[in-house]
Amino acid sequence: MAEEKEKSAIERLKESLYRRIPPEADKRSGFSEQEFSVPHEWGDSPAAPDVGSLARERPSFSDFFTMKKIFIAALVFFGIGLVFFLFVILRGANVVSSRNIAILVDGPVSVKAGEEVSFTIAIENKNNVALEFSDLLIEFPQGTRVGKSLEEELARFRKSLGTIPARDTVEETVDAVFFGQEGDDKEIAITLEYRAQGSNAIFVADKKYQVHVSESPFVVVASAPEEVSAKQEFVFTVELSSKTEETVEDVLVFIDYPFGFSFVGASPEPSFGNDTWSLGDLPRGGKRTVTVRGVLEGQDEDEKIFRVQSGLAKSPENGTLGVTYGMVLKAVRIIRPSLGVRPSLRNSTAADVAVPAGERTDGNIRLTNNTLTKITDVRIAVKLTGDILDKASVMAPEGFYRSLDSTILWDQNSLAKLGEIPPGESVSLSFAFTPRSSLGGSARIKNPVVALEVRADGKHLGSDGVLKDVHIEESQMAKVTSDIDLTARAVYHEGPFANSGSIPPKVEQETTYTVFLALVNTANDVRDVRVEARLPAYVRWVGAVSPASEDVSYNGDTRRVSWRVGDLVAWKGVSSAPREVAFQIGFLPSLSQVGATHTLIEGSTLTGADEFTDAPLEDTASSVSTDITTDSQFKSGDGTVGQ
Repeated sequence: MAEEKEKSAIERLKESLYRRIPPEADKRSGFSEQEFSVPHEWGDSPAAPDVGSLARERPSFSDFFTMKKIFIAALVFFGIGLVFFLFVILRGANVVSSRNIAILVDGPVSVKAGEEVSFTIAIENKNNVALEFSDLLIEFPQGTRVGKSLEEELARFRKSLGTIPARDTVEETVDAVFFGQEGDDKEIAITLEYRAQGSNAIFVADKKYQVHVSESPFVVVASAPEEVSAKQEFVFTVELSSKTEETVEDVLVFIDYPFGFSFVGASPEPSFGNDTWSLGDLPRGGKRTVTVRGVLEGQDEDEKIFRVQSGLAKSPENGTLGVTYGMVLKAVRIIRPSLGVRPSLRNSTAADVAVPAGERTDGNIRLTNNTLTKITDVRIAVKLTGDILDKASVMAPEGFYRSLDSTILWDQNSLAKLGEIPPGESVSLSFAFTPRSSLGGSARIKNPVVALEVRADGKHLGSDGVLKDVHIEESQMAKVTSDIDLTARAVYHEGPFANSGSIPPKVEQETTYTVFLALVNTANDVRDVRVEARLPAYVRWVGAVSPASEDVSYNGDTRRVSWRVGDLVAWKGVSSAPREVAFQIGFLPSLSQVGATHTLIEGSTLTGADEFTDAPLEDTASSVSTDITTDSQFKSGDGTVGQ
């Protein structure tokens, strides 16, 4: 025992390593529990621990061994990191990176539209290796032209730069002409495509360059009244003024009209449609003016925006803008007219009113002062136009009809109330006219109309105390409906069928007849035409119809014959044969019918719709009896039933 105590710690460790039996597991040293004396009262102070004894405690061998392993692991990790760092640094000397490629642009940041400018693009290779198969690609904004060749568009520029040595710079100069409206920002996209040594992959480096259009080659000014009355004609003007020293070729102006605008006319005449003008070349200091006349429709206080675009034509043939030099907006506000003018026909204020041919049409003009001051010296003119107008039928009880130009005139001489209309007051003017019947005339007018053009003039004192002219124009159209005529007749000796029985008819012996229904139409096409007729109880439906293509049917329960005509073209039966169908019926007289003529088919009715006026149409034909006067062999008494 004494010998074991004398052995050193190293010897004991050596024995434990080489012993045959497993060594005892090391026990980690733990914290020693210290007991502290806690006083029960504030006056007592616990004894302080023995710091010296704590300091004399030494760490165990297991703690030392753990720290050694941590140190070795940290050393290995540091070594690996150092090797990786050196590998990256040394290898990076031969790696191509787009971050080491600088694209520099030497050029203006602000240009005048239409002015030639030069850009120098410098490619700086900061890599330690060369860039192979390098291509410079420049994409210009739409409308850019080649310098010294304005006819040629410059959309893309590509040039091969070959090999760019390491730490070297190459430059390329490009001339271009930019177009656009003043204030536009144009973007140039610059791209360098290249390959690294020993690689087929294509790499890119790019840069965006902004150019500001500081000035347009010409000024566009749009002018119009700030306020206009609805349906009152006004003038819209566009003026172009040159600002460049060079001639601007193929100038085009396009006006985008707002909803509710109706084009009346323009000077010069539009080159394409009613909204595009090709103005040719604009020389230095030159001017071009476009004047448009039209009317606006809308609600009170509606604001309508006109958009005017001008620039170079894409091609002279199609009237499309290729390059926009300028765009201006012009707002026009609709106000309630100072003098309200509301025409009406047949008590309708609609723009188009269906009126029957050959019948009197009553009209009215209602004037209303919408201002806060009186309107004086009011003069009204209503011009009636249309080939179907019967000029002799025009009446105006309080006005004067001037037949020379078919105009009805009213003023304070014919109606004293027109001398002064107080604020908020109204005046009504009545008139009448008659469209001629198409059936009786020789003219073949399709879709006939009587147009009303109303013009009102007067004066009123404005809010600024200045006497102003009042001028209002309104219009309305009377669309004349088609005259359609239905006729019905019966025959015995004629027609597509062979009839049987006696003429005159005899009691209790059936006589068959052929009934014809014919249609005549005049000025307008008619759709959904249908004819219906009813057979009396003593008349039999035989079933024969000619032509067989006509859609004719019979309902035995209602005893109705129906002819579905469908569409009927204008002037059918006037300038051509009428639309006609024939069917056969049988008449079996009774004793009670002896000595009289009797109905074979009751009154026929036609219905349809006028394709032009969209108005419903109707017509009727009288009943057809055994008194068949349209038969060529008919004699008096042939229709009376005998024994």
